[in-house]
Amino acid sequence: MKALIYTGHPAWKESLNPIIKSRWEQHINEIPEIESFRLYSIYHQSQKDIESQLKDEEILIGFNIDNYLDESFDHDAAKKHNVTLTNTVYGAQTIAQFTMALLLDICHDIRGNSDFIKKAPDNVLSSGTFFNPIDRQIELYGKTLGIIGLGHVGLWVARMAQGFGMKVIASSHHIKTGPEYASIEQVSTEEIYARADVISLNCSANPSTVNIINKESIGKMKDGVIIINPSRGSLIDEEALCE
Repeated sequence: MKALIYTGHPAWKESLNPIIKSRWEQHINEIPEIESFRLYSIYHQSQKDIESQLKDEEILIGFNIDNYLDESFDHDAAKKHNVTLTNTVYGAQTIAQFTMALLLDICHDIRGNSDFIKKAPDNVLSSGTFFNPIDRQIELYGKTLGIIGLGHVGLWVARMAQGFGMKVIASSHHIKTGPEYASIEQVSTEEIYARADVISLNCSANPSTVNIINKESIGKMKDGVIIINPSRGSLIDEEALCE
C-alpha cells in the first residue's frame, strides 16, 4: 500500500522539521502493509492542492485535513466507494492538563504575583508586605468541579481534579459505567449548574451544545463560578458571559 501523509509542524517552524519527518518514517516503517509514503505539511494547503497531490495512494493520513477542505467529508460517497473514514482519539491527558493549568492560573495568578515581587521597590520587600498576594487566592480542595461531557478528556480532568481534593460531578449523553467512573457522581447538566464551583466544558461542538452556556444557564449557577472551556467557542454565548 502507498500512503499520502499530511502533518503539522511545530509553532516555531514554517516548514517540515527533520525530526518530525524522521519520526513519521520510523513509525510508518513499523506498519508492514505500507510500502511507501509521501509526506507534506498540511499548512498553507488548499483543497485543490490536496486533490492534485493525491495520486495512486490507497491511504490518506492527515493532521486537521478537514479544516483545509471546503466541505466536510461526504460519508455517503465514501460508503458508496468503499472508502473507510476514521479518526484518532488522542491528547486526552494533554488537554486535561491544560484545563487544570487554566484553572490554576485563575486561582493563583502565579505569574502576576511573581512579576509584582520582581518589580517591587526595596521598601515594600523589606516591610514584609510582599507576603500578601496581589489578588484573591482560591483553594481547590473541597470545591466541586462539574464536568459537562464525560468522554476521554472529561475523565482525565476528573482524575486530575480529584488529585487536588475536589469533588467531581459530571453529565454526559448517557451514564458511563466501569470502575474508572466509580468515584464520579453522574448527574444532570442542570444539577451541575446549581452545584458546581468550577464548570469544565469537555463536550463536542454540535447543534445540541451550541450556546449551552447562555443567560439562562448562567442564571442557575453560583455567584463566582469559574467556567473553563478547553473545547469549542460555540459552546458559550459570549455576550451573555460578559454580561
